[in-house]
Amino acid sequence: MAKLYPSLSLIKKFKVAPTAGELAIVKFLNEALDEKYEIYYQPYLNGDNPDIVILRKDAGVLIIEVKDWDLDNYSLDGKARWMLKKDGTKIKSPFSQVRTYRNNMIKLHIPDLLPKAVQFRKYHAVVNTAVFFSKTDTEDIVEILKPVYSKPKFKKAAKYNRYWGQEDLNREFLDSFIEEIRLDKESLLFTKNMADGLRRYLKPPIHKIEEGIELRYTEEQKKLIQSENGKKAKIKGVAGSGKTMVLAKRAVNAHLRTKENVLILTYNLALKNYVHDKINEVREKFDWDNFHINNYHQFFKQQANNHGIMIKGFSSWDDSTFFEYKKDRISKYRSIFIDEVQDYKTEWLELIINYFLAKDGELVVFGDEKQNIYKRPLDADKHPVIKGIPGQWNRSLKTVQRFTGDITKLAMEYQRNILSKKYELDELNIDDQEFLSLDDSEIEHYSFDTIDTDDVCDLIMNLMKKKNIHPSDAAVLCPNVDILRDIDFVIRNKYKENVTTTFETKDVWEYLTKKHEIENPEELVGANDEVMVDKSAFEDDIYSIRRHKKFHFWMKTGVMKLSTIHSFKGREAPTLFLVLDETDGFTSPELVYAGLTRCRFRLIIINRHNNALHKFFTQHIGLAN
Repeated sequence: MAKLYPSLSLIKKFKVAPTAGELAIVKFLNEALDEKYEIYYQPYLNGDNPDIVILRKDAGVLIIEVKDWDLDNYSLDGKARWMLKKDGTKIKSPFSQVRTYRNNMIKLHIPDLLPKAVQFRKYHAVVNTAVFFSKTDTEDIVEILKPVYSKPKFKKAAKYNRYWGQEDLNREFLDSFIEEIRLDKESLLFTKNMADGLRRYLKPPIHKIEEGIELRYTEEQKKLIQSENGKKAKIKGVAGSGKTMVLAKRAVNAHLRTKENVLILTYNLALKNYVHDKINEVREKFDWDNFHINNYHQFFKQQANNHGIMIKGFSSWDDSTFFEYKKDRISKYRSIFIDEVQDYKTEWLELIINYFLAKDGELVVFGDEKQNIYKRPLDADKHPVIKGIPGQWNRSLKTVQRFTGDITKLAMEYQRNILSKKYELDELNIDDQEFLSLDDSEIEHYSFDTIDTDDVCDLIMNLMKKKNIHPSDAAVLCPNVDILRDIDFVIRNKYKENVTTTFETKDVWEYLTKKHEIENPEELVGANDEVMVDKSAFEDDIYSIRRHKKFHFWMKTGVMKLSTIHSFKGREAPTLFLVLDETDGFTSPELVYAGLTRCRFRLIIINRHNNALHKFFTQHIGLAN
């Protein structure tokens, strides 16, 4: 007998009862497969919600989508799109739906798999799919599919459309199918690290009280961490004031109050892991299953796929009515929290409120308009436009806890000199108690008319050695991913230093450039890759790798971190190397401010011929020897 999660008795008690087809195949698989196989029913996989996932830790994965459909009610058009006969409504193909789960598993959920899969096609074979039509015989499935999939242009797609009919729930068919997809034997392609990493998402652990730490909340923070039924609030926090720490504690309190799932949304994908770390610091007992942490675009795509809705193009992202015809099938959250809300469009907030927030639900957003790096509109008071949450912004988070007094002063001067014409100045208070036991902070500014990547890396590594900086405490940020890619290459190869990044390596970049025969790849991709449409094959590979790297970008890895400022926003590092360049094309005043406020104690600015910033930093910091 296989290992089933959750147990059959618990599955039957789900708030949304399993369908007859789901229950039938779960019972069959549980009895037919042996103990080498783990069966997960409707796991919440970082936003994906497949019906069934089968894991064999030394072989691979099978994802099964279950459809209790009467196929007499459906038809396919000439483009293999499924539709309801009664009104012609187009719905997402069940084969496309399950392939999306598969693609996300390869590209996001299984650690280390995507970089290998991009270079070696054989790695894709460790994840397979099938659709089970519980009310239909195989013959009827063939009948509805054949007119379309027999056409030459669909024959390749048809090869991957594996399906089961109701008569296929027998040992002979299952054994044959498992053998066909090679899930019956060990595979060197599916490593222990991959299996263990996926299992952590499929079966999140219980968070114990002792795993948290004793956090000291300020009086202003104590007022904001209390969860309230039906509360709608906009909380403005200055850089380093502990917005994410407040969000984390309030999210845990919301779960403890409601005993239900909590949705936490960010803008950049890499920030979700930082939010996870902050929740982990809370000294409470809870099940990680109850915290759904995601960024907007990934959440949108996954919800569309979970509900079988087709994304029609770029406009879908900003369509505040996108989920209208499925609104009665969407599970609502009684608690939703949004971090870095200044990065959000108003349409996204409307969509979240209208379709995912319960009627009496709590909605709290956190933001700082001075980190408005995506140029979202501001209201008459120079605050982000937030529809759906009436009233004034709560502006009580003014005490800086992230960085020391010297960095606070620099941030204030930057506001006065660079940002004051566009934004209201913050009143920044330093929490002296936070830094009583620490040495004075260090701020250094290096400016060069010309300097190559090797020299930049030499400077960084020599300073780390001289100042005895542990790699785990250091982060290198830059607006330009092209510069970072070269820095990563030198640090890994010349200095043999392990790093973790939010972007592809130079080796992979050159491999993909050659593979796709791209002459000017830098012109195709930039730093901000959260949402792209109409991508080339090259862009798709690059952005897929970046999403994968961000998805697995954790701070507590023991190694140096390299990231764009875009992807590091919301995080912090004890020592920060901020590399700026006039020619990178990505620098904005808000982006530089977001970068320099990521630092806790030691800020080292390396300015490569950016004349405008040279004047400011020289005046307020001076030049290092």
